[in-house]
This record gives sequence, C-alpha cells and structure tokens, in this order.
Amino acid sequence: MRQICRRVLIALLVLITVPGMAAESPTFIVVEEERGWFDPNPIFVEGIPACAEVAIEATFEDAEGQVWSSKGVYHAGADGRVDVATSASFGGTYQGVHAHGLTWSALPLPLSELGATPDPASIGEDAPRTPSIRPMEPTTVKYRVFAITKFDPFEALINEVQQTVYTMAPGVVREEIDHGQVRGVLFRPESFDQPPAVLWISGSGGGVSDRSAALVASKGFAVLAIATFAYEGRPDALERIPLEYFRDGADYLRNRFKVDQVGIAGGSRGGETALLVAAIFPNRFGAVMASVPSNLINAGCCSPESYKYPAYTYDGRDLPVLTGMPDYSALDMSSIPELPETWRYDWQFQMDKAEDENLIPVERIKAPIMLISGDADLLWPSSVAANRIADRLKQSQFEHPITNLVYDGAGHFSGAMMPFSALTEVALHPVIKSRIPLGGFPRANAHANYDAFDEQIAFFRKNLKSSQLP
Repeated sequence: MRQICRRVLIALLVLITVPGMAAESPTFIVVEEERGWFDPNPIFVEGIPACAEVAIEATFEDAEGQVWSSKGVYHAGADGRVDVATSASFGGTYQGVHAHGLTWSALPLPLSELGATPDPASIGEDAPRTPSIRPMEPTTVKYRVFAITKFDPFEALINEVQQTVYTMAPGVVREEIDHGQVRGVLFRPESFDQPPAVLWISGSGGGVSDRSAALVASKGFAVLAIATFAYEGRPDALERIPLEYFRDGADYLRNRFKVDQVGIAGGSRGGETALLVAAIFPNRFGAVMASVPSNLINAGCCSPESYKYPAYTYDGRDLPVLTGMPDYSALDMSSIPELPETWRYDWQFQMDKAEDENLIPVERIKAPIMLISGDADLLWPSSVAANRIADRLKQSQFEHPITNLVYDGAGHFSGAMMPFSALTEVALHPVIKSRIPLGGFPRANAHANYDAFDEQIAFFRKNLKSSQLP
C-alpha cells in the first residue's frame, strides 16, 4: 500500500508544480489560537493529495531559553486530510495515534533533530529533561507543515501557524499567601467570589506545586499551592511538620471562599500527606486526591539527616514511622545515581512488614478518594501502595466512592499534570540535587498525565460543591 501511495504522491506533486494545473493549496488549521496545555488541541492539514506524506513540526522556547521541538510524519487520507488526533505518525519524535503527541514528545534541540526519541542512556547529564514552563508566562508554539517528496531529498514548507499555550488561563489571579503560619501561592478565577477550593500539597521537592494549582484553577477552582518546606518562611527540610499547618491552610480556604469543605490533593510525599491530613481532620474535606502515594507514614526527607526524624507531628507529638530503613548518612547521594532505584525495593520491604501504627489511617477519611499511580514507578512502589489503600478501604466498609487509577507502564510522574514525557523516566531532584530514576515509558507516562488530568478535574467538579462552579 505504501508503494502505491508513493507512486500516487509523485504523480500528483508533479502535476501541482505545473502552472495552471495546481490543486487548491493545502490549508493548515489550528482550531484554537489559545489553549491550556491539557486542553484539546485539534490540528488538521487539508487539501493534500491522497496518500501524500506530510510532516508537522512543533517548536517552542521555554522559560530558560532552551528550544524544544517535536515532529510527526503522517499519510494523508483518501480525502486529502491529516487529523493529528486520529492519524498515526510513523516517524519523528513519536509513533502511533495520540492527540497530544506533538506536545508530550517534545525534545530539546539538537536532540530532536535526530528525528526520533533517542536512547535515554545516550543523553548527557547536563541535557534538560523537561521544558521549564512557568505558570505566569504563556508559551508560543510554532507549527510548521512540510510536504515530503521521495524524488528530491528535502521537505517543502507549505504552511506555518502560531499558537499561545498557557498554564494559567486568562482571568485567573495569582496571589502570594502569608497568613498566620500559612505560606504558599493561591490561584483563583477572578470572575466569581466563591469557587470550590482545593488545597494542593507539594512533594519531596519542597516549594509549591504551582503548575498543578494553576492548571486546576484554570478550570474554575480556587487552589492554594501550600508550601510545606524549602520555601520562604518555611523549614528547610521535611522534618517534624505539624499536621495542624495543613489544617490551617484548609481553614484559610474555607473562610475566604465561604465553603464548608475543600478538596485536598498532592503527589508522591504530597499524596501521602494529603491522605494523612484528610484522615486526621476528616470533616474539613469533601474530596481527597493522592497521586503516586505511599500507604505508610514515612520519615523525613530529603537529606541523609532528615531520614532520622519523623516527617510529621500531631498535637505536639511525633507520628510513628517505620524503623530499619537504610542509613544513607555516610553516602554522597549526588555521586550514586543508582541509589534511588533501591528505594523502591526498600519501601516494598517496609510496606510488607508495616504495623498498623505505621499505616495511614485512610478508613477515617469522610470523603470520596481518588488514587493515581503507575505500575512502572521506580522511585517507590506507588501502585502497590494504592492497591493496598483501596483494599483496606473496601475491607473497612468505606462509605464513599474509591477511584483507583493504575496506569500500565507509567512511572512516578503519573498524574503529575506534566505536559511533557519524552524524557521523564529520569528527573533532577531539586533538593537532593541528583538525577533520580522515576520509571515508565514515554507514551505510557503521557497517557498517565493527559487521561488523569481529565479524571481529576471531573472528580473535583463532582465532589466539591459551589453554586458558582462553571
């Protein structure tokens, strides 16, 4: 079939180069001139000869000035049309059908000039792994369409168009929060005063989860990205953090937006914290989301000294944590890239011997729960933890809905609202200052983010009440 298509293409390309015999010029259409990273992105090429090979390239510059590029190569259908959402790419930086393939497969130049995703092992340590995208700065993406000919070794540019892609939608307001002990960043829709509200907890990287907060706020929610540690006015490490701090963050949202209950969410250590806080203060929360969580109450993070202390306290007392984890105090983590791979098995060992006092008491939660994980998570066995949480809830006759999304082949970025996944099997940890393996395959990681984003928005819409929810 491909040989037939090639002969038809050559004949048609010869015809359209003859004056007076040109067909209608191909038209490249981007339906939305402006969109969010996870919004639908319909891209069409029309007026192409049947069976023609067409390449579409997407290029943008991130906040650090690094240029990223992706490419798909497609065959036009019998109707002379390529639809990125339904047409399979057989070359470039991704293969197969994926509506967001031209986003998640982006690679840093010059790597993307290779025409396909390189072997991750061949990428230097200094190469960027994901684009630097900041919530306040929209990104301009340039799409270019090329006609590919087989009788001449070049691609002819036939059209190009630009698109603005944002993390924080127009009409969303960003505020720094310094209220009592609470620190963080609030994202809220400007158009109404009482939106449903969500408390978003960061993970072991510290700081604030501003990307996730901005994306969710763009769908009509007020989202407080609360700072746990490694942020101005907060401790340097995840050590002995009072759980009352997160209670106060929830109360801030409840009082400000005049709602009885708020949502609580987080990923990794943030997912662990979200479950724990919702269990200790159940009446404040109407929806609980934890991505790649642990089912255990773990020790501190993320220095060799931190692991000697509990991560949390409640009512002035240290929470019980597991003992017997390896002592990393004498090791230079930055020089041992294999070290985090052993953590998965260390945590699995600890999970298997955990006592009841070491488990997050999830059965005390009084709200619907969503769990998101990937079964190829290399940092810790999040899918095992999520399954054990779901099983424990069912055994306790939990009265609220439980959603347990386990993505095949996906890693530790599952549900992280990361638009890019070509190189996310490894990431630079902002506290440890070392590249750590997160696992997963690029396409599976992409699915675990794009699918989970829609699931999370639907979950919060269903379970958080507000008369002003759009």
